Amino acid sequence: MTQSALDSSAPLVTLIICTYNRVAVLGDAVGCAVRQTHRNLQVLVINDGGPDVSAVVAPYADPRVELVQNPKNQGKAVCLNQALSLARGKYIAYLDDDDILYPDHVSSLVEALEGQTECQVAFSDLYRMMVRKLPDGRRIALGKYLEIIRDFD
Repeated sequence: MTQSALDSSAPLVTLIICTYNRVAVLGDAVGCAVRQTHRNLQVLVINDGGPDVSAVVAPYADPRVELVQNPKNQGKAVCLNQALSLARGKYIAYLDDDDILYPDHVSSLVEALEGQTECQVAFSDLYRMMVRKLPDGRRIALGKYLEIIRDFD
């Protein structure tokens, strides 16, 4: 288990999930957010004017998850800026509503930022997964490949 998972003084990380008309996939994103090994999280779910998503968020019953339901769609840039105005974390991370993270994703990035380096930005590679979604919502991985791998510039 990582240090950030055990240390209650670990920095607060705000994880931003903006969504619009993607009710069917949003639950997986919220689920992977609340299962992060880095526990000191603020998870902001911003519904940008799509159908009500409170039924998707409610089952997690996690006080770290905050839902904002906007009455009309204003676009992703406005949605992200709104989330940034609500963010309280020392660090900000973005998660698209159809993506999932490995459970230690946030803790790995925090460790890089808080470690004995002069890092001010941390990021990771991106895998594209081919999955089959079962009727109960579970996903079975059929394969994955590295979509984005590059050095920071």
